Amino acid sequence: SDAWTYLLLIFLMDIIISTVLWYRFTYRNVHSIKTITNEVKEVAKGNYSRTIRYEYDDEIGDLVKTFNYMSSELKSSMQDMYDKNSKLEAVLKSIVNGVIAIDNSGNVILINDSAKRILDISDAEVIGKHLLEVIRNYKLAQALDDYINNRTDVVLDFEITLPPSKNLSVFINPIMSSEFHNKRVGSVIVFNDITELKRLEKVRSDFVANVSHELRTPLTSIMGFVETLRDGNVKDEDTLKKFLDIISLETERLTRLINDILTLSKIENVKEDINKELIDLKSEIEDVIYILENKAKGKNIKVSLSVQPDNLKVSADKDWIHQLLLNLIDNSIKYNKDNGYIWIRAWEDIQNVCISVKDTGIGIKGEYIPRIFERFYRVDKGRSGNAGGTGLGLAIVKHIVESMNGNIHVSSIPGQGTEFFITIKK
Repeated sequence: SDAWTYLLLIFLMDIIISTVLWYRFTYRNVHSIKTITNEVKEVAKGNYSRTIRYEYDDEIGDLVKTFNYMSSELKSSMQDMYDKNSKLEAVLKSIVNGVIAIDNSGNVILINDSAKRILDISDAEVIGKHLLEVIRNYKLAQALDDYINNRTDVVLDFEITLPPSKNLSVFINPIMSSEFHNKRVGSVIVFNDITELKRLEKVRSDFVANVSHELRTPLTSIMGFVETLRDGNVKDEDTLKKFLDIISLETERLTRLINDILTLSKIENVKEDINKELIDLKSEIEDVIYILENKAKGKNIKVSLSVQPDNLKVSADKDWIHQLLLNLIDNSIKYNKDNGYIWIRAWEDIQNVCISVKDTGIGIKGEYIPRIFERFYRVDKGRSGNAGGTGLGLAIVKHIVESMNGNIHVSSIPGQGTEFFITIKK
């Protein structure tokens, strides 16, 4: 009886101890698994800094160690990826070329700010759209279609024109898979705005053509009169003198033209180290008026000068400011009416030195004003030629003003007069 009781107690104690051990073991494992599950969810949300503390060296301990290692490696890999993306984003933002990446279907997967600016894209959400929904251009559509369908890996280089009058150079490059080197996964399209380059090419072409024309005209005249004189066909002394006068005038015209071309070239090429000094503006204007005094008297033109304050000074290259004033005041006399007036004013405000040259001349039509600073451009070519102009005076004026970080504006009423208004930073 006692033995059975003792055995029963032992059996009950075994059951109780086994139950307690089983419960503790099961609780620990379930709790550990729940903890691991929760931490995995956190990692899935992007929190890669999560780790689990586990003190037992068993299968779950190995799982926890593996999880902690995985979390650390993921954190390191994601940090590397973020760094690379940041660098890529910084590069794309810093380059002036427009860059668009597309997949093999032609859908946009990446675009930089320069591309939006160059292509005038106002839609903020262009990712995922087909490129031709973003840029509607037939030549680009045709090139892109051929490029995608032919699966070519050759870099394409062509030009397109977008309204209004924007010229773009386009490069299409393949994006190759890093895993399968012969597989193309998309394309990168680089847009380079060459509108200004095209304009400058046209300006250069027009400049060469105009220089050739301007040089040919007096040279043809000189050669014609020289050949006539050389053949001895002119016996009359008055006629001979007239021919020589014409040759002299044409030679002077050539000299003025060459000097203006050299002056313009010098101003354009000297961007830094300009020899600036403080110039007494009133004294400089008075010198120019004195030089042109006889020319003004020839047309009975009255010149009025006002400088406030009297000792107003401007920081500039002395030769250039002289050339600027000479060209403006000379034009005001040249294209003025007989018995006309010229008002020259100079003053200062908080930031600028201001100069105004206003006349009662023939004026300029509004449609011509945007072009009067172009080289060799003349509103009235016949009249300008008779006036002795080279067509470079106002181009020189504009470049001088720009070299001093200034601005020049023109207002004019045909038949009533013109005003040139210049502001130069103090």
